[in-house]
Amino acid sequence: MALQNSTRPKKNKKDKEMTVFLCKFSDMFAGESRKFTFTNRPPIALFRLEDGYFATDDTCTHAAGSLSEGFIEGDCVVCPVHPGEFDIRTGRAQCFPAEKDLAVYSLRIADDQIFLDIEV
Repeated sequence: MALQNSTRPKKNKKDKEMTVFLCKFSDMFAGESRKFTFTNRPPIALFRLEDGYFATDDTCTHAAGSLSEGFIEGDCVVCPVHPGEFDIRTGRAQCFPAEKDLAVYSLRIADDQIFLDIEV
């Protein structure tokens, strides 16, 4: 399910870094993922595992599949286009044909809200 960022990003002290509200902590269940799109950068995938939330690039580094539409197996996501998989926590490519790692992003949780700091 693709979601557009519904709030305007707020600029941080760093030149091109923005803080973006993604969703409420209670909006997702363990094993779910969502795609967030932005105007000036590639999409981000948000994953909820049993012990927390993790954010990576949404686009597979091998076949350009949307990882938020992939299959979560333990701590990994399997690309919906081919059997390549990535560690959701670290972004590391786990098996062929995926060989290039994903970027991972820091999240902040305040009250019941999840925020992402990204460069735009």
